[in-house]
Amino acid sequence: MIQRMEEARFGWQMHKYLLPISFIAIFSLSLAVNAQRPVRLAAEFDPCLGTLISWPLGIPQALVVDLAKDDTLYVVVGSTSDQTSAKSQFTSWDMNLNHVVFIQAKTDTHWSRDWGPDLTFDSLGAGGILDFTFNGYPHVPGCGSTGPGSTFGGFTNDDKVNSIVASALGWPLRSIPCYFTGGNNMVDGISTAISSHLMLDENSSHSFDSATFRNYTKKYCGITNYYFVDNPERNGIQHIDCFAKFLDEETILVKQVASSNPDYSCAEHLADQIKALKSCYGRPYKIIRIPAGEYSGSEVAAYTNSLIINKKVYVPLFGISTDQTALATFRNAMPGYTVTGYTHNGQWYYYDALHCRAMGIFDRYMLRITHRSLDSAISALSDIAIRVAVDVRSGRGLIEDKCLLNWRVKGASSWQSAQLTKITGLDSMAASIPRQPSNTSIEYYLQAADSSGRTATLPRSAPSWVFSFKVLQGVSIADKGWIDQSKMTMQLHLGLAHYSRIAFVIPRNDRISLFITDLSGRTIISLVVDAIPEERITWDGNNGLMRSCPKGMYLAILKTNTSVQVKKILLTR
Repeated sequence: MIQRMEEARFGWQMHKYLLPISFIAIFSLSLAVNAQRPVRLAAEFDPCLGTLISWPLGIPQALVVDLAKDDTLYVVVGSTSDQTSAKSQFTSWDMNLNHVVFIQAKTDTHWSRDWGPDLTFDSLGAGGILDFTFNGYPHVPGCGSTGPGSTFGGFTNDDKVNSIVASALGWPLRSIPCYFTGGNNMVDGISTAISSHLMLDENSSHSFDSATFRNYTKKYCGITNYYFVDNPERNGIQHIDCFAKFLDEETILVKQVASSNPDYSCAEHLADQIKALKSCYGRPYKIIRIPAGEYSGSEVAAYTNSLIINKKVYVPLFGISTDQTALATFRNAMPGYTVTGYTHNGQWYYYDALHCRAMGIFDRYMLRITHRSLDSAISALSDIAIRVAVDVRSGRGLIEDKCLLNWRVKGASSWQSAQLTKITGLDSMAASIPRQPSNTSIEYYLQAADSSGRTATLPRSAPSWVFSFKVLQGVSIADKGWIDQSKMTMQLHLGLAHYSRIAFVIPRNDRISLFITDLSGRTIISLVVDAIPEERITWDGNNGLMRSCPKGMYLAILKTNTSVQVKKILLTR
């Protein structure tokens, strides 16, 4: 409500400057404060309540016990007698049954990842279970192979589980009328998904063409950027989770096999395709290769078929020399996470391992921070603004003095903190790092807390894992004042393939606020808030949640102590 009041107040203060543009635009200002939230599908690294598995078990005892230690273990059982058997087994393993929830539903398989309940948030911010069509595992040709594939059907029990889980949890059920098999979709939790081409093949075989499928996943999952890579194995179920894995929004783990292995060219082709993709923040992904040795003939370990639950990573081990290298790769890539490996008496396979048999149950009331980290090197002639989105789903409100930007010069022993404050834009908050000398390296991380008791950091295991950047062109240590000229000119660049430059004149000693709005006066993004501007500010055409804005006319509005300047921008992409 505070945020909406602030937006409305700013809108009415601006009305006298917008009158020459359009009467309709002014009338719309009072209606522009009810911005909808973006629809999105939770990512594996989002906050979870626990893990869903099925009985009879498809995972080893040690993993079952560990999954129930700190989080809730949801166990799908086919009957009351199955539940009794499972409870007896868990008791003999000295498990805390207060951490176990049984859900009665018949299943055909133990592959809960493939048919299990993803969490999707609607435009009002409410979380619900995504219920898609599931009908088994078609084996189709892939990398370097030709010939007909085969389709397995008859998985009617697995297809019904999500509606039963939604009922058991008391959560809304949102049915998406297409195939969306879990092991073959990996999402970043914002707007991007990656699947093998099998996802399109599977849907086209049931009369859903690519455009229809994309429309469904955009509507129900908020996926506006869906990448389809070539089927990565020579012949099989072609699930992406056996070959690649999101570790965060901009980092992807990709399998690496020996050059002598028959799958070598397939694995390298997949890596090359992923390297060519762009993240939700418009940057190339950071690719981390995980060496995978052979465990049976030419069959290769599927270490990417692992599970992230909160700040833990559960990794399948195959009893081969690359097991320890795989664990070290995860630990180096995800500092601050607890990484644990599990053998399973030869029952992990290259096409089916730990991730296939366990599914996170997400926290539908999660607290979550998103932020496009600063580039690794920047020029900054003023305070360095850090803008974030703090998404509160509990409805309990933020504890604002616990919402902080923490930063330090690299090598320093202690952190300095600045409180994040609300700015114009849905869920938007910002704070600044004081301007720094040239060639200074800075580390930083973010934290938040809400009144429900939930806390969040970004990176998610901070301060073990932090963001960092280097100031290439900064201020002189002796420069403690404003730029020494009576007036300065700031240019707003539209950071697209076709961009324009818009100059604003700023009187000396004036503080500024720079907003991009639509023609109705609704604020799209605040680029600079109460800070000395750089000579050039860039707008990348995204809104405050890093989503692309539609083509069309926008307004750049610069407020200083003494004036308001309004100029038009034409967004052409």
